[in-house]
Amino acid sequence: MVAMNICCNPRLVSALVLALFLCVPAQSAKGADSQCAVSRELAERVRESAADQAEAILSRLALACDEGFPLAPFEGKVAEGLAKRVPPSVIVTTLDRKLDAFGHAAAMLRQCGLAARPDALAVLGAGIFDGVPDATLNGYVCAYADQEPGPFLWGLEMLCFLSRAGFDDALTRSVLDAGFEAGSLTRDWRYFVRVVLAARQRGVSDGAVAEAARAVLRDHGSPSDVSTRLGFTDRDLTGRSSGS
Repeated sequence: MVAMNICCNPRLVSALVLALFLCVPAQSAKGADSQCAVSRELAERVRESAADQAEAILSRLALACDEGFPLAPFEGKVAEGLAKRVPPSVIVTTLDRKLDAFGHAAAMLRQCGLAARPDALAVLGAGIFDGVPDATLNGYVCAYADQEPGPFLWGLEMLCFLSRAGFDDALTRSVLDAGFEAGSLTRDWRYFVRVVLAARQRGVSDGAVAEAARAVLRDHGSPSDVSTRLGFTDRDLTGRSSGS
C-alpha cells in the first residue's frame, strides 16, 4: 500500500529522483573506478528554478558522468542558464548540444590514438561546441598527438582562441610547429590571441605577428616578448596606454 502511494504521487516520485541525483555518484561506463556526482547545491537550484524540466536537466548531467566527461563544463552551463533566467527547455537543448560536442571530442581523440583525458576533453569539447571547424581541431590533435600532455593542451587552447578570432590556420600551425620543435610552448601561450588582437588594433598584420611569434618561440621567449618585438607592451594588452 505504501509502495502504491509513492508510485502514484508525482511529488514523491520527483523527490526520490532528486535524492538519487544528490546522494548517488554516477559511475562512468568507462570504468568502475571513475565516479562523479552532480553538485548538491546545483541540483537543488535546478529543482527550485526549472520546474517540470528539472529531471530532464539532471538526467543529462548524469549522462555526462556516465560517459566519463568532465562535469564542470556542463554544470557551469546550467548555472549560467539559471542565473540568466534562460528557459529550462533551452538549457536542456544546450546540454544536448554539449553532450554531442563532447562525444565527438572523445571520438576525435581516440581516432588520433589519444586517451580521452578530462582536461583534453574539456578544451576540445568546448572548441567543438563553440564552432571551431572540425578540420582545424582534427588536424591539430592528430599532428601533435605525440606531444607531452601539458604542451599539447596549451597548444590546443591557443588554437581554439586563435580560430575563434579568425586567425589563419596555416599561420597558427606555423607558430605551433616552431613552439613544439623548440620545446618552448609554455602555459602562457594559451592566450597568445591577446597579442594578436592588440596588434590588429595597431595595424600589424597577422602574418607579421606569426613571424614574430615563431622567432620568439625559437628563442624560448614568451608572448610578451612578441608584443615587445612588435612595438607595444604588456600594458597595451589590458587596454591601458603604455604611458599611463
